[in-house]
Amino acid sequence: MATLYQSQPYLREGNGTVAAAFEEDGKFYVALQGSIFYPQGGGQKGDRGILRIGETAHVVVDTVKDELSTDGRPLCVLDAAAPDLAQGRQVDMTLDWSHRFKQMRLHSIVHLHHCLLEQVAGHAIPVPTTSDLNTDGTAFNRYDTPLVSEELATQAFEEMRALVQRGAAVRTRDDPEKEGFRYWECLGFTIPCGGTHLKEIAEVGEFAMTFSQKKGKPKVSFLLNQGDLS
Repeated sequence: MATLYQSQPYLREGNGTVAAAFEEDGKFYVALQGSIFYPQGGGQKGDRGILRIGETAHVVVDTVKDELSTDGRPLCVLDAAAPDLAQGRQVDMTLDWSHRFKQMRLHSIVHLHHCLLEQVAGHAIPVPTTSDLNTDGTAFNRYDTPLVSEELATQAFEEMRALVQRGAAVRTRDDPEKEGFRYWECLGFTIPCGGTHLKEIAEVGEFAMTFSQKKGKPKVSFLLNQGDLS
């Protein structure tokens, strides 16, 4: 079943309840029921934002998965200890929307570019060994196959730019048979992914691409228009 950040990825504020709060290895963690904060995973960086109790604001510098939980619940990482965030307390959540939206735009880029690589090539291409979204508006797909050339990557990039300008709907859905599995769908392409996503690829906006290769391993890098990063 989709979490709140998956079913409503454009939700910027909300109210939650502290399920747990603890300090470990010099970091202070808070688990929230009804959290809108996405935990880092699959290349997408964890959410940032603010937790408020009354007039007191606590800064969320990252969100990670609780590796000791059975469902990988999100844990907000705070910039300082917060003893007032005790179990059962109600908090107001505010997302760092600029950070989240950049991650969502980059997420569509890395997914769709790989799909278009295969479409332009006319055959399947092994998925990236690493697909990473950075906090500065950049991302990359790194491959371990000679099938991805600069010419092919550029052709897929030009095709994608045209598709983004025209626009197309993005759909995310649960797998009805596999609990916890979710999918990203756009333009007839489907990729397994549990991250947060745009509802329309036109929101990607302008972006650039560069190609590099090291030890025979191609790397396709992307950069969002710097004027759109605020």
